[in-house]
Amino acid sequence: MGLFLNAAFDGTSWTESDEVQEPSSLGNGLTVSVHDSDIVWVSYAPSGPGEGVAWLHLTARACFGDDSIPPTDPDREAAGLTEWLASNWDPAGEVDDLPEVVRGFVVGDDDRPEEGASPFAEETLVSFLRAVRLPVPPTLA
Repeated sequence: MGLFLNAAFDGTSWTESDEVQEPSSLGNGLTVSVHDSDIVWVSYAPSGPGEGVAWLHLTARACFGDDSIPPTDPDREAAGLTEWLASNWDPAGEVDDLPEVVRGFVVGDDDRPEEGASPFAEETLVSFLRAVRLPVPPTLA
């Protein structure tokens, strides 16, 4: 069985929960969720130019092969997440080429992990969090 994780970032630390948390409940919030080590999504509010959900590793639509799940726009979500990071997380300003770094992690429905990449979504999440200088939730540290 893979890892399941739901965590909310309040600007200083992570709070883990059994339930998926809405970032809007945190004001300018950020939450992450890992589902069975297969998919991971980062939710952010306010969402700016994106819908507020950026997928890392695989999208739910790709993982489950379910065309009833709305398609993703990785460019738009990367722009939204980049805007959130730049506006709400001061250390993100220290990341060279922040938009390119974020876009390098955000995936679309046709994207698959690169050959030789870890099969575990939580490792992708840890790499992303470190790249944008966010702390890592305790379960993943």
